[in-house]
Amino acid sequence: MRYGFTTGSCATAASKAATYMLLTGKLKQNITIQTPKGILFHAEILEITRSEKEVTCAVKKDGGDDPDITSGALIFSTVSFADEEEKTLKKKYKINLHILEACNFRCLQGCGVLRVDSEVCAGMPD
Repeated sequence: MRYGFTTGSCATAASKAATYMLLTGKLKQNITIQTPKGILFHAEILEITRSEKEVTCAVKKDGGDDPDITSGALIFSTVSFADEEEKTLKKKYKINLHILEACNFRCLQGCGVLRVDSEVCAGMPD
């Protein structure tokens, strides 16, 4: 049986690639993440849109041999600087992209949101 990857893994890969591109200014067409089970996921980055303050990109969901309705969907992520933090972040993360202390996560409506009125959305960090 060929395994696929979750929507969350696709979103993580897209977010990692978008963050890399925003902080370095360099194009990233492939990225690797490690899933919670320790499996390496090598993702192709698609539909890249870059500006000085924001990057959007996508990863195509692969449901493997047991696909669901999201298999084949493009899972997008948009990463942007908060205006007041832009200069500080550019300096702080110029060398070390592994430290992301100042990130703010916002939950938007999508297939991972179980209830729109919920304080914590599915897949959102605690």
